[in-house]
Amino acid sequence: MPANRLKRWARWRRAGPTSYVKRIMKSVCGRELASLLEISHTLSSTLSSRSLLEVILNQLKIMIDYDSAILFVTVDQSIEVVAYRGELPPERVIGMRMAIENAPGFQEVAALHQVVIVDDVRSDGLLAQKISAAAAASYPRIVEKTRSWMGAPLIIGDRLLGMLRLDHHEPGRFTASDAQLVSVIANHAAIAMENARLYEDARKLATLEERQRMARELHDSVSQALYGIALGTHAAREQLERAPEKLRDTLDYTLALSATAVSEMRALVFELRPDSLEQEGLVAGITRQIDAMRSRTGVEAHLELGDEPPVSLDAKEVLYRISQEALQNIAKHAQATTVCIRLRHDGQQVLLEIADNGRGFDPKGHFPGHLGLKTMHERATRLGGDLKIVSEVGKGTQVQARLLVDGAGSEVVPAQNQPATVNG
Repeated sequence: MPANRLKRWARWRRAGPTSYVKRIMKSVCGRELASLLEISHTLSSTLSSRSLLEVILNQLKIMIDYDSAILFVTVDQSIEVVAYRGELPPERVIGMRMAIENAPGFQEVAALHQVVIVDDVRSDGLLAQKISAAAAASYPRIVEKTRSWMGAPLIIGDRLLGMLRLDHHEPGRFTASDAQLVSVIANHAAIAMENARLYEDARKLATLEERQRMARELHDSVSQALYGIALGTHAAREQLERAPEKLRDTLDYTLALSATAVSEMRALVFELRPDSLEQEGLVAGITRQIDAMRSRTGVEAHLELGDEPPVSLDAKEVLYRISQEALQNIAKHAQATTVCIRLRHDGQQVLLEIADNGRGFDPKGHFPGHLGLKTMHERATRLGGDLKIVSEVGKGTQVQARLLVDGAGSEVVPAQNQPATVNG
């Protein structure tokens, strides 16, 4: 016997089989705990169900030895594969659908709302035979090697979202302990899919709200400008014959309205194109916002935007939306004559400051029906930043949004009370 094996045997003899088994069990439990922690960490750090489901199946492989694993979701009266790990190329399996009536394993899991284990799909049992026949119709290459089968429900509350299915080439492979572990993993998968669904619903709602806002902007600005242009052109035609000396003023007025409409349309088109921020940048986006505001309100604007900040596209969109909301508030409520916008970064953080010399307000006050301030806070904090509003009645308002530059760390230094200032 080799010397290293003799040493291990001697240590086992001295420690006793019970101690040896305990160490093995401790190691197994440690791997299971590490895998569950990895799944939980991924669950809390991403809203991408595809990424999370792949992590779940990969970590599950560490805890339970299986040949293939499939995650199904219910779609009307069918089940669809959304994640797969096994010997076949994933693209051949993911997206496949089968009617629930042709999925006896799923029917059993759905009826019981608990894990179902079939020790051998080649046995004489009725469920085993049904599962084997159904699998042969959909996955002939897999079923040739499959003996053990296990299905776990994906449940949120009382709703059945789908099923996690495992198989193995050895009969009797899956145990009651495996069933408990798979049940926990299935719960994680269900939470991931539900979070992804809720996120998608929220995104669609936000898109709808944004479209409604843009429709109001079109009505309030561009439509009115175009109507004014039509009136101005009609008046110019009348004056051309009756009072040509007044024609210059009318044409100047019409040209000013045209410039306003063009600026407004450029800003709206920038927002409509999803790749605008990525291609043209945050500085260009804020500049278009200011150009539109100048044309619409006649406000004097001072810009100190500097270079394009080295932040993610998500961060640029957050800063763009905060600037948009702040400028809309100024145009609608502040009665300001001067606005100052600064965009700065120092390699660690990027700071957006928007200040006006308007009438100001009490930031701690309650404004029913106006969610803009709350939304700005939520946008900044969602990316680990902060937002500060400094205002006082009669003394203008300063909005400060601060975000981390990509890879600069995990903490945001609170904005100091040094807002951008304007004199008016």
